Amino acid sequence: MALPGYDWLRVQLSRLDDLGGGYHNKMANPVLAGAGFAMSVFFVVLWIVALGPLLLWQLAGWTRRRGRTPA
Repeated sequence: MALPGYDWLRVQLSRLDDLGGGYHNKMANPVLAGAGFAMSVFFVVLWIVALGPLLLWQLAGWTRRRGRTPA
């Protein structure tokens, strides 16, 4: 069972890296490094907050499917 929304998080973080000119360019410039880190943290925190309801939704679907199948 994969974590829900993980693909979305991976895409968002890769877009940030492409937009900022890559990891090494961000780390060479302190202004870009701070902004890039803040945006990365924002998306990670957003994903963690959304993970609770997403996991509950996935669990409800799993129990619903399991309840419908004959034993």
